[in-house]
Amino acid sequence: MSAATVIADDAEALAVAAELAADFCKDAAERDARRLPHAELERLSASGLLAVTVPAQFGGADVSTETLAEIFRLPASADAGLAQIPQSHFVYVNVLRRQGTQAQKEFFFGEVLAGKRFGNAQSEAGTSHVQDIRTRLARRPDGSYVLDGVKHYSTGALFADWIPRPRPVVDDRDGMGQRTTAGGTVRLESVPVPADRVVPHHLTFQGPQPWSSSAPRAAPGSRASTKATRPPPRTPC
Repeated sequence: MSAATVIADDAEALAVAAELAADFCKDAAERDARRLPHAELERLSASGLLAVTVPAQFGGADVSTETLAEIFRLPASADAGLAQIPQSHFVYVNVLRRQGTQAQKEFFFGEVLAGKRFGNAQSEAGTSHVQDIRTRLARRPDGSYVLDGVKHYSTGALFADWIPRPRPVVDDRDGMGQRTTAGGTVRLESVPVPADRVVPHHLTFQGPQPWSSSAPRAAPGSRASTKATRPPPRTPC
């Protein structure tokens, strides 16, 4: 991957999103039917859009929620599957912002600014409820950890440089539409985890958090304007 652009502000972010959406529109149907969007995701990473929510103190543009929603809407109007892939990326950037240590923020925000992608490996299948998590993180005598379990619906994990639960990732999604999200299975078998890579993500759900506040605005494919006074949004296709 070539070096990623560092986007400076909301206006630049919106211009880049519109340009990419116009290109992604061209082969969207063929891509959904026949191939995974590796090349398109490399372009998305190189564009700098994946780093626009990095806090300004760490070198990011720290764009508004309205701008983030439009960054999702524009590519989603061209290819909804492609736009869904970075949804979890932005969620975990925000998790680091809220729960990461200073050292974790410096390291991982630097990775994001360099174009690296976060994936998702959170949900589990066959459990009694969403908080019935059977994956286990066990502490070793040396202070590090080892991880065992199976994760499902892992949108974007196949394309990720970093995921909350390490690889391997199995591309076994078999659904109708948005087949390019590669929301398959992540199998974890005695995966070593350094202590300084453990983030207390569970604390995110003990108060107001982005799953409920940002997701409706930034839902892939949504055409709703984020402000009543804003003119009808343009679409690239």
